[in-house]
Amino acid sequence: MTKTDDLWDELKGPPKPPPMRRKKRKKTEYGVQREILGWLTSIGAVSVVTDAGMLHRAGINAACDIPPGWPDITVCLPGGRFLGLECKSAKGRQSEYQKFVQCRIEDAGGLYVLAHSLEEAQKKILLVLHSSGS
Repeated sequence: MTKTDDLWDELKGPPKPPPMRRKKRKKTEYGVQREILGWLTSIGAVSVVTDAGMLHRAGINAACDIPPGWPDITVCLPGGRFLGLECKSAKGRQSEYQKFVQCRIEDAGGLYVLAHSLEEAQKKILLVLHSSGS
């Protein structure tokens, strides 16, 4: 190795490590919710986030008026059908309160969808809309 090579190595500095591959992040419940809300708006549905847990974490006291287990999103679908939409992450599960509320909504003639992704919500909601002729 020549003196020039040694000087060149000093100028370049230590070797750079190979670029790290980023792990693909799994969607959070909030991320799933945001995607679904955008899609609901695009199909003409009227929706509001009624995620009591989120409201409590934000310190909004009005969350006390939302019963435990109420779906994350309350929706009026085109054609006027009521829909309670519960969003979960890929491994998320319903609580016992949520299962109870699902039964109450369905017994009253409303629709209830448990969705772990935008695609799952779309399939279930479009199936309902097409079967009801809306």
